Amino acid sequence: IGGDGSHFDVELFNQVEGVSEPELNLSIGVFRIISDEILPDGEKLHSGAAVEVHWKMDDNGLIACEIVVPDVGVRFSARNYYVPEAGHRNYDGEEGALLAQEQLANARSALMATKGAVQASDQPTISGLERRLDLQNQLLSNSDEAEARRAAAEESRYIQQELARLRESPENRRNVMLRDLADLEDQFATFVDEFGSDVTERAQTLGRSAREAIGREDWERARQIIGQLGAVFSDALYGHPAFIVHTFHDIASARHWALDKTLHDRHVAQGQAAVEQNDIDGVRSAIRAMLNNRMPNDSGPKNVTLLASLLR
Repeated sequence: IGGDGSHFDVELFNQVEGVSEPELNLSIGVFRIISDEILPDGEKLHSGAAVEVHWKMDDNGLIACEIVVPDVGVRFSARNYYVPEAGHRNYDGEEGALLAQEQLANARSALMATKGAVQASDQPTISGLERRLDLQNQLLSNSDEAEARRAAAEESRYIQQELARLRESPENRRNVMLRDLADLEDQFATFVDEFGSDVTERAQTLGRSAREAIGREDWERARQIIGQLGAVFSDALYGHPAFIVHTFHDIASARHWALDKTLHDRHVAQGQAAVEQNDIDGVRSAIRAMLNNRMPNDSGPKNVTLLASLLR
């Protein structure tokens, strides 16, 4: 809404070959689009409106971009929207240690999930990645240096990139997709008693369609349908007050992912007050604010990731 100071970020990644997931690539900054700069006071950009970001890098490595919002007839190219420091991570102190530990834990989770889906011929590669991960955990436990933590976090990303390549290989793709689908359906089953019959029927239809696409080896279509199933699940959870409150506490406790720690604390206080007043919309607002203050390319519990897809 123009005049309220809100913004959204378009993240920029340095993509490596064979790794399609943005969150597994190196975040090198964001384009930050502030509502006051593209909208008149009081004008609202509705959900789903197209926002075109055209960017280029010159020979000196400087990035320039043009923002186009067709729905409101906006086109800007003179301002500098690039915010490279938004992707910076501080590994100093206790919160820096938590940041590195969480990234290694995420790599461990990805490794265990991949290990159960790839062929036996890939198990030596999995074992090698497991040894690399064990080494980083050992080095992290023996060092309080910020650079050691940063190195461990970077290694965790490299390990996850290798795992992504394994999952995307032709011989593993079918089993990986079937497992991803089954995991999502298991999550859905956990909450199914809380959802209406229309949501359950929609989920079941999407599950069947995904399996049919996998059977046809239409991988892109299968990926799209699995994404739609995840969206149905997260949308249903979004209306569940207990889930919203639980997610608020998850994000509130992850102060180490906040860009501005003081701002995070303020949002936590506002959200806690909303929880105590049973103001679920207020809790959602606090979650949205905390996510907007969160480092790009972050990670966390599955329910946080699901809700982020709705609120970011």
